[in-house]
Amino acid sequence: MGLENVTEPTQLQNDAVRFALEAGATVVIGSHPHMIGPMKKVYSKAIQDTAFIAYSVGNFLSNQYWRYTDAGVILKLMFQKNFTKHSTYLKESKFLPTWVYRGIGTKKAHVILPAQWGKDTTNLPEFVTSDQKHKMVEAFNDTKTMVTKDNPSFKLDTVK
Repeated sequence: MGLENVTEPTQLQNDAVRFALEAGATVVIGSHPHMIGPMKKVYSKAIQDTAFIAYSVGNFLSNQYWRYTDAGVILKLMFQKNFTKHSTYLKESKFLPTWVYRGIGTKKAHVILPAQWGKDTTNLPEFVTSDQKHKMVEAFNDTKTMVTKDNPSFKLDTVK
């Protein structure tokens, strides 16, 4: 869903999201652009409650190494079912920014790491260089900015 290497939603994406919401979707998660897109909560008339939209979750595992394409997002969405009203609603949402380590030189070892580890030297694996650490922090900051742009209260999940 969306154009490659473009973070902002296209009209086609917005139309697809509107169609899904009008059909009763509680969650719409997009992928494909290789970059993280905005995420937001909106009120849906069809479900008469909050719906969650992620225009793009970025690259979880990729050999792309330039800025914005070396990052992804793991979403933690918690739902609650109301058996009396026969409805399900989004209770809580969190996000975990990720960064792809690709090894050094000709050795390709793809490892998905929590991007926040770049800010914390206690969890950072020894094989991550200082340049890679800088890219992790950059990915973390870029992801946090994009994900919370339309939803400032969106909570960051943590991994120890």
